[in-house]
Amino acid sequence: MNEPHDLDSCTTWFEMAQLCIDSIRTVDMDTRIMVGGDSWCSAERWLEYSDTLKYLKDPADKLAFEAHVYFDADASGTYKRGYDEDSCYLEKGIDRVRPFVEWLKPINSKAWSVSMVFPIVIRSWTLYWINFCLTCRKTI
Repeated sequence: MNEPHDLDSCTTWFEMAQLCIDSIRTVDMDTRIMVGGDSWCSAERWLEYSDTLKYLKDPADKLAFEAHVYFDADASGTYKRGYDEDSCYLEKGIDRVRPFVEWLKPINSKAWSVSMVFPIVIRSWTLYWINFCLTCRKTI
């Protein structure tokens, strides 16, 4: 499931994800399973909404986790305003993805993915993205 959010309180995202993993593993022990976080897969809100995913069990030990990070003010990825109006700064993406990356370290996740969207045609956003990628490459 991509970007789960606003789920019914009767069943948690952890329970749904574990059921999916268990079901997939009855027929396939080879394929890596990507697990997105709750609250739109938000990297920034990972600890608040998705921390329990570290307790997921995969008999094949092939889980990977996916988070999304958007750079605009409301983190929606819609970029309704400009770079300056969204109060952006070069490290904002790093600050937003850090909770997810730090969460991965103690669980020794072997693979992960971060999805991001930004308006490439605007120079300031492009510089922002380049800084994000270079910093991730060095520190993450």
